[in-house]
Amino acid sequence: MKFKKKLLMGIEVTKAKLFKKKIPIVISWAITNRCNQRCKYCGGWKKKTNELSTKQVFSIIDQLKLLGCIQIIFTGGEPLLRNDIGNIVDYCKKNDILVRINSNGSLLKERVNDIKNVSSLTLSLDGPEKIQDQLKSKGSYKQIIDAIEIAKKNNINLSFITVISKQNLEYLEYVIKIAKKYGISVYFQPVYLIYHLQNIERFKPSAESYKRRIDWLINLKKNSNCLVGNSLPGLRHLRNWPKPNRIKCANLIRYRIEPNGDIYPCGRLVGKINPQNCITIGLEEAINRTNITSCNYCWCARDVELNLAYSLNISVITNLLKTMLK
Repeated sequence: MKFKKKLLMGIEVTKAKLFKKKIPIVISWAITNRCNQRCKYCGGWKKKTNELSTKQVFSIIDQLKLLGCIQIIFTGGEPLLRNDIGNIVDYCKKNDILVRINSNGSLLKERVNDIKNVSSLTLSLDGPEKIQDQLKSKGSYKQIIDAIEIAKKNNINLSFITVISKQNLEYLEYVIKIAKKYGISVYFQPVYLIYHLQNIERFKPSAESYKRRIDWLINLKKNSNCLVGNSLPGLRHLRNWPKPNRIKCANLIRYRIEPNGDIYPCGRLVGKINPQNCITIGLEEAINRTNITSCNYCWCARDVELNLAYSLNISVITNLLKTMLK
């Protein structure tokens, strides 16, 4: 992220905190729930939701710009399944909004020219081939490696997200090895209930074994391993999983938009509270009507980092500016 953007974000966050003003600085936007993979610990692809048209997406981006948005994270589902994703990314750039895309990487070869204006791309890597293909879909490991090579060739900033489960608990070193090979930062987070997936228990490691691996990551981070994207305070928070552990929420500056335009304080609350719709009543009114609600846990690595930064944790802010907001 350029210095100007970092400074602007600092100013907007300060305004939100001082005046208790709702400013959608960071938006997580599930642009589609459609997905071409079937990750075993995610049931998001089962959700059938109407999608906004390109024109409606552009309208929301226009409104986000006016309200002070600095970054949009397009997620899903698989965002690259949207035929208009290139137009959407370019429209964000035209409006001086940074874009990060979360992807499984399978479609990057066909869509790379469409997303050259992204500020960063996050790929999901859970371990070596046998683990990656077991947890996701057959052939997904090769697709990730191909996607890394394509992104590097096209100068696209990359990061990894690794979901820690019982199945890959002993393979985190491998993820670090791949991250080191390509010079890519990696964020770790525990497996947790997403979209009311019923069989989540079979993916949960024991609390003891999980804490042991988080302690290993903490030691790596302490030894100046910049490839671990999580901050030290972020890792210490995640170490408490699965025990509920409240964290001060950045719910004045961060919102979640669903494929149909419904808006929530964050993705953890999707389906748990009644949302407003930013197409039906307009984005600003939808945000104003959105209740500031917190839950009793937060295990999403990126959200944890943003929440801690919003609490003015200096080490987290420094780490965030170096890694998250490229």
